[in-house]
Amino acid sequence: MSAAIHQPRASTFRALRSSRFAWVWSGQTISRLGDGAYMTALAWAALQITGSATAVGALLIASAIPGLVFILIGGVAADRYSRRRIMLLSDAGRALTLAIIAALGMAHILQLWHLMVMAVIFGFVRGFFTPAYQAVIPELVEEEALASANGLTGISQTIGGLIGPSLAAGLITVSSANAAFAFDAASFVVAALCVLPAGALDSPAATAPVEADSAETSGQPPRPRGLRGVLAESRDGLTYILGSGWLISTIVLPLFANPLLVASSPVALPKLIQAVWRQGAWLYGLDGSVFAVGSLLGLLVFSRVRPKRRGVACFVMGAIAGVAMLGFALPVTRPLEPALVAGVALVTGFTLNSFNLIWLTTVQELVPRDKLGRVFSIDALGSLALIPVGYAVAGVLSDQFSPIWVFVIAGALEITTSLIGLSIRAVRDLR
Repeated sequence: MSAAIHQPRASTFRALRSSRFAWVWSGQTISRLGDGAYMTALAWAALQITGSATAVGALLIASAIPGLVFILIGGVAADRYSRRRIMLLSDAGRALTLAIIAALGMAHILQLWHLMVMAVIFGFVRGFFTPAYQAVIPELVEEEALASANGLTGISQTIGGLIGPSLAAGLITVSSANAAFAFDAASFVVAALCVLPAGALDSPAATAPVEADSAETSGQPPRPRGLRGVLAESRDGLTYILGSGWLISTIVLPLFANPLLVASSPVALPKLIQAVWRQGAWLYGLDGSVFAVGSLLGLLVFSRVRPKRRGVACFVMGAIAGVAMLGFALPVTRPLEPALVAGVALVTGFTLNSFNLIWLTTVQELVPRDKLGRVFSIDALGSLALIPVGYAVAGVLSDQFSPIWVFVIAGALEITTSLIGLSIRAVRDLR
């Protein structure tokens, strides 16, 4: 890999030289802490109300489905309307929703259906916010600072995932889940306020003529409206992706490996640790912590350096992750099991987040800005749609055969898709 990487070209924190990005990123970093607290508080509140783990699963499904349904519309909106306004409305809407939930809890009238409505709203909003935020980053920083901006965004997500749950646990211990909901509401208020100093963040199409008479004078047909317009613009984004060899490869190939890869840790690893190795929950906690460390290392490295052949770098990272997953099939002794878990977590955290950072920066640099929202939303749709399948398959394999088979098959799929990616010329030529 050393021959395929340029020398460092920028500081990890270079993007913060842009005051506009610094404001938005600071607000989102605080919001990520709230997000980490939100998931813990949501599960705890649901269990307190119902005493059922099934209720928690239902809440997660209620949150996921609207995101799948509206992600394409969100991508079109991010390319057609003001991305700043989408982000403001998203943060403000979530803050208001959480404030209402916290108030209901403090009044001791909170019910499961209230949490269900909140989960649906959050899933809906996420479908709009995510493509808008990813597409707006090139408007906030210069091209040379894109890797830094994406790296900082990933770092804030990782830190939020590490600190947020502990923060929620502390608030729940001292007060209740309502305090965690209130904290998350406040974090969204801060995020919305931090978008304001960034100024206008309109998409390239937001200022284009949309009225029929304006279109006629320019010689162009008017853009279709409503559902027909959404479908037409989504189709335009898909056509662009299909016309790019490197883009279709880096979006489609991971779809075959990612579902089982994502499901391996939350579904198969706990059973491997508990039922096969007869170890305690501390070992599962070690996996999450070390994975976060690996993620941070990958983000720090590739926010500073740029691979010469970015397509090759992405799929080499994928292949390394696949090899690491196969490590769980090794017949290690009990004293070496923690070392194996930590090693796999460190390698996969580093490689998978490096892949994501390199890909995200490449898309932002090479895809036309008026198509960024749709490209990101189509990629997210494919990634999210198959994750439930991965959970189901991982569960069946773990229960009917052995959790080790989940890691073996996930690793083999990751290696195979990575080798296919490396065999594609458009991927190898991507610089």
